[in-house]
Amino acid sequence: MRKVKYISIPSKIIKEIAAEVGCTDRTVYGAINFRTDGEQPERIRDLALKKGGIVSHKMVG
Repeated sequence: MRKVKYISIPSKIIKEIAAEVGCTDRTVYGAINFRTDGEQPERIRDLALKKGGIVSHKMVG
């Protein structure tokens, strides 16, 4: 098992971020699950935290 980091936010906020950044919901999901790197994912993660997102961890097999 390994520990995976993610940002927990409601789907309503995911849609808001996607509209604000000009990307798809899927792009936001990838960013908040730390599956992507770069300028846009960093901006998405910053917005998610500013909009009340919480950094959490989960164990995956």
